[in-house]
This record gives sequence, C-alpha cells and structure tokens, in this order.
Amino acid sequence: MSVQSEPVARAAIRVRLTVPGDAAAVLALARKAGSGFTSLPADPDAVAARIAASQYAATSSLPTSDGQYWFVAEQISSGAILGCAAIFAQTGQPWPFYSFRRSVLHHACPELNIATQVGLLTMVNDLGGSTEVGGLLVDPAARGMQVGALLARARYMFMAASPDRFAHRVFAEMRGWQDESGTSPFWESLSGRFIPMRFAEADAYGGIHGNRFIADLLPKLPIYETMLTEQARAAIGRPHRDSARAVALLEQEGFRHDGLVDVFDAGPCMTCAFADIATIRDRRVGLAKAGGDDVPAMLIACGALVDFMATIAPGRIDGRDIDIAACHLATIGAVAGDEIAASPWQR
Repeated sequence: MSVQSEPVARAAIRVRLTVPGDAAAVLALARKAGSGFTSLPADPDAVAARIAASQYAATSSLPTSDGQYWFVAEQISSGAILGCAAIFAQTGQPWPFYSFRRSVLHHACPELNIATQVGLLTMVNDLGGSTEVGGLLVDPAARGMQVGALLARARYMFMAASPDRFAHRVFAEMRGWQDESGTSPFWESLSGRFIPMRFAEADAYGGIHGNRFIADLLPKLPIYETMLTEQARAAIGRPHRDSARAVALLEQEGFRHDGLVDVFDAGPCMTCAFADIATIRDRRVGLAKAGGDDVPAMLIACGALVDFMATIAPGRIDGRDIDIAACHLATIGAVAGDEIAASPWQR
C-alpha cells in the first residue's frame, strides 16, 4: 500500500486487524456480550492471547492450521473501537470440534397402526477442518451504523485476498436461545446433566481452555429429543434474540442451516462453500482511480494479512479501474493507482 497523501473521510469506519493496543477496547466489548459467546471470553488474558495469535497468524509466511484472525471496526474521527470479529482458519486444532447433528428416526407398529417420527441428536466432528467465522460483536452504542455488516463482510474480503489460508467450507456457529434469566433451556435439560457446571461457567471454561471436556463427559450415543423438556426441544436450532441480525447477514451471503447445532446451547450452525459466499463471488480487483461520490456504495479493501483494511465508500467498477473518491481511498491506506478490491454493498 502507498503512504496516505489525502485526508481520510472523517465519518468513515474502517476494518483492520487487531493490535495489542486494542486489548482494552476489545475486552470491554466482550464484557457487554453476556453468556454464550464462547469465541471471546471476557478475560484479559484470553483477549490478549487472541490478539497475539492473530498477529502471529497474519505475519507467518505459511498458513498455520490453527490460525485465527481478529478484526476491529475503528471510527476514523474518534479512534473508537466499535466492534470486533474473527476468522478461525481451521477448526479442530488443537482440540476436536464437536457439534450435534439432528436426524429423524421413523418408528412404526402395524399391529397398533401407529407410526411416529423421533428426533435424534448425535455428537459428530463434521465441521473439523472447516473455516469458522465468528466473534462478531458490536458496541450497543454503534448499532444502526452498519458496523456489524461491515465487519462480517470485511472478513470475506480478507479471506479472498489470501484464499490458500482457508478451507473450502466456511461456517458460523450462532449463539443459542436463552430465557430471560440468561439460562439455556437446552443446557439445563441435556448438557448440564452430564457436566455439573452452570451454563455460564461451562461456557466461559470452554472459551478459555477448549471443549475437550465435552468429549470426555457428554454421551457418545444418539440422544432422543423426546427425552428433553419442551423448552429444550424448542431451543434446538433457535438463535439467540441478539443474533437475528447476524443470521440475516449470513443468509444474504448464502449460508444455510444444515442440521448441525452447538453442543452447549443448540444454537444453529450455518455453512456455505467458500466460492459461493456472495461477497467473494462478486468481488473484483482493479486499480484505484479517484472518482466522484455520486455512485452506489461499495465494499472496498486494500492489502492482505497485516496490511488489510476495508471500508464502505461510494464507488464504481469501470473495466480495470475502480473509481473511488480520494478521501475514501485514504481511509484504507491507498491512493490512485494502487490495486484494490471491491464488492457491491447492496444486496
């Protein structure tokens, strides 16, 4: 990237990789998330470890199987950190990644003229080796500013710039349903009976130490859903009330729920092929050209790995050129003539 020579767009928000100086702001975000957010525990050491791991992965010349990349959304005018998000290059490293797969078993008794369908939950490692997108948190004060959408989609631009570092299948594990007291009905009815810990306690432990204890303590045989409480059955595959926007963003990108749910709270797992993610599919690379503002919004990005930055800006793809106003180019550390990437913002 070139040295900035233009003033940045002061109202802009840009996404970049985290640095150690972001630790306090990221920890503050984690503390606002509540229980069920395993990817970013509200623990200073855990936050520092994730930032360090992100820096290591982004500066490694070769992809690391357990690499993780953490991003922040930074408000240009104030320097405030408005949100964060992550990519986990390959799940199942160093601990196996567990999910429950839902299936249906048919029972029939001709003598009684009775036929039933029974739901089953089976522990599987189907997502091992896949890339996970997660850790999406937005400061409540910044909601309505498109911060969540920018963070979510900037991750795909980052992945497209370094595709060899990521798997062909990408998934997101959504936080599961909780009641008004913050308790998971699924945990209380199933997982909590085998793991004698409160939901929030087990959730925090797994976020810091990994979930190997799940394999050690949860049953390996299929579980009949009819053995669970009505509230627990209703929670299977149901996202947390705060995850509705994240689910909608994933669906716009082409992600779908394919029957896998989280072993803690039964939140839905949504998957998509890397090449089918809409932002990646529609991404174009070209040379930046200073243009006007009277054009539709684009998601634009420049650089890769530690140099990656992304923002939303008015733009237009014109053959090999991508027309972007100079102030918006400066937001991502670029000038006219630099190679940048763009993808339509509106779906």
